[in-house]
Amino acid sequence: MDEYEALGHMTAAKNPGHASGKSLKDTLCVGSKLQRDIVDVLLGFRLYHFAFSTDICKVYRQIKVNADYRSYKHVL
Repeated sequence: MDEYEALGHMTAAKNPGHASGKSLKDTLCVGSKLQRDIVDVLLGFRLYHFAFSTDICKVYRQIKVNADYRSYKHVL
């Protein structure tokens, strides 16, 4: 959180304590899960020779990427 605030991506709320009678959970829509099952993730590490881990929220903060490395920046 400190990093996001230092980068200017968020600011502290002045008065977050106002009540409207509904919680955030009451207004959210129910949908399918977005995470893969942990068993599938672990099997992926066992079945393949390579594993990649990235920080997707910071991938677009780079301004200029060397042409040799642009193919690694694709997000599927």
